[in-house]
Amino acid sequence: MGMKSILELSKEHNTLPISEIEGIFEGENINYKILMEKPVVMVESDEIEPIIDRSAFLKRIGIVLFFVKDIINDVTGKMAEGVTFAIRYFDFVNKNINRMEIEKNIGKNIEGKVNLKNPDVEIGIYHINDLYYFTELLPIPEKRFLERHPNKRPYKTNLAMKPKLARAMVNLARVKRGGRIADPFCGGGSILIEAGLMGIESVGIDIESKMVNGCIANTSYYNIKTEIYRGDFSLIKDLGKFDAIVTDPPYGRSSFKTEPIDHLYQRALKTFRDVIKENGHVSIIFPSEKYVEIAKEYFHVLEIHKLYVHKSLNRYITLLSLEDY
Repeated sequence: MGMKSILELSKEHNTLPISEIEGIFEGENINYKILMEKPVVMVESDEIEPIIDRSAFLKRIGIVLFFVKDIINDVTGKMAEGVTFAIRYFDFVNKNINRMEIEKNIGKNIEGKVNLKNPDVEIGIYHINDLYYFTELLPIPEKRFLERHPNKRPYKTNLAMKPKLARAMVNLARVKRGGRIADPFCGGGSILIEAGLMGIESVGIDIESKMVNGCIANTSYYNIKTEIYRGDFSLIKDLGKFDAIVTDPPYGRSSFKTEPIDHLYQRALKTFRDVIKENGHVSIIFPSEKYVEIAKEYFHVLEIHKLYVHKSLNRYITLLSLEDY
């Protein structure tokens, strides 16, 4: 394997961000090894671009150049002619340290022109344990999640999944760019939108006409090419095989007017088992741990991520596979 990288991930969820990173690597068939998980993630991998392009929870990333024990005396350098730079210091040992003073002192040891606002190169220095890691910070493309908030879409629903979670669920499912997923409870299209923006083909199904029309409006608004059908989720059996199912079935009692919820989940899981490829995955949100147990009748359960909703309600993002790892 080639490069080492330091990844700062969002703390919005305890377990989901690191699992999303692993899902992207494995979906894109990239060799990788997690070297450290806290206080930051350090990974060695053959490439890193798909993480930058796809991750919902990536806040900052630096390619490791070298590390030292003495940050002042062991570091000297010279930038290429005409290249401006800035030092960014991140200390995970001494929280009360004067960052600006350290950045200034290190900058004095590097020949070149400093540009704090718009440098050609950003040097990120991470103090972790007893070492100082020097990295080149890479730009992260603006993923514009706020612009895709459910309230900004043409068709709005109260229970629409937010784009960050939708993207993370797609990434958990280990689907490469150009792969094919289905959301058989597509609602307003949150999952289909994020999949499309990552270059993944998608199919959506919903039993309600208003949801189908709303999904078409929302995906069209973001220029997402997808197939959307009205009908029972079992229609998926006529649409070929999929690399993954990524879905958030309705979970309120009012959602199941014609079929008991337990029966619906059993029927859905059996159907999903029949339509995913041999090495495929199901990334699904269950309303309680009871349904995780039901899923074990049909799949191997690889991951469970508890999603806090409010005091009396947790939901469970669950990764399923036909194969046990």
